[in-house]
Amino acid sequence: MEMCDTCRAIQLSKRGADGHAGLIPIGEPRSVKMGIGQAKARVSDFECNVCDTRWTYTDDRNDDHEGWSLSRHA
Repeated sequence: MEMCDTCRAIQLSKRGADGHAGLIPIGEPRSVKMGIGQAKARVSDFECNVCDTRWTYTDDRNDDHEGWSLSRHA
């Protein structure tokens, strides 16, 4: 299946960027240590209910280049 327009519009690798209303959380958010001496980042997985694309959102307050990343395209 082709990625939907709303998924294509997601801005990658920018902390605080919006996802879209069709993203459904998968599992529980988890805390991940990103580097030595840094606080843990919160990582959440999502799946689009339109095109089944899977996304990961990393909320790392120490890195503005974290954010949405593509996990799997259906």
